[in-house]
Amino acid sequence: MNLKKRINNYFNKKSKFSIASDIVFVALVIALLFPSSRMFVVSTIQRITLFQPDVKEEKNALQLPENAYEWKFESLDGEVVSLNEFKGQVIFLNFWGTWCPPCVAEMPAIQDLYGHFNDKGVAFILVSNEKKSVIKEFLDKNEYSMPSYKGIYNPPKDLQTQTLPTTFLIAKDGRIVIRKEGSAKWDGSKVKKKINQLLKEPV
Repeated sequence: MNLKKRINNYFNKKSKFSIASDIVFVALVIALLFPSSRMFVVSTIQRITLFQPDVKEEKNALQLPENAYEWKFESLDGEVVSLNEFKGQVIFLNFWGTWCPPCVAEMPAIQDLYGHFNDKGVAFILVSNEKKSVIKEFLDKNEYSMPSYKGIYNPPKDLQTQTLPTTFLIAKDGRIVIRKEGSAKWDGSKVKKKINQLLKEPV
């Protein structure tokens, strides 16, 4: 059987949906072969499958010690900032990297959450260990406005992680309400409800 007959048989036996699925599959495989498109494909697939994190607070939630607030990081403008500057606020702390597909996948949701809460007393702190120029280029390219910083010192013990991304939601009194390793849908209703509850707590 020549190639032309094989192609005709393929189209005659397959439904339009099956043909479209095959085309999408082949396109994805080809895209994954090229580094320039691999990040986009992988992060997009992961973004579609994101779920909201578990927001149920444990009874014995870990409390940040006073010396944890001495931790310092650097703004993209070169200013050294201390966690102590955000003490008494609800803190959304995210460790990430521009090279990390799960990190990239959750960025739109974090941006949406930032847009919802940035003027309501929630401090957003996104920390990457990459060069400031790399971080800034990524944020500018994607039109993200949430505050991002370069890590210059190891974080305190209670905020250390071996996984990217890792996100902490910290209450005004220093309770670690959420510790989430891996990407999540941060702009969901459960997260917003939890943050609104934390905002109502006294300092």
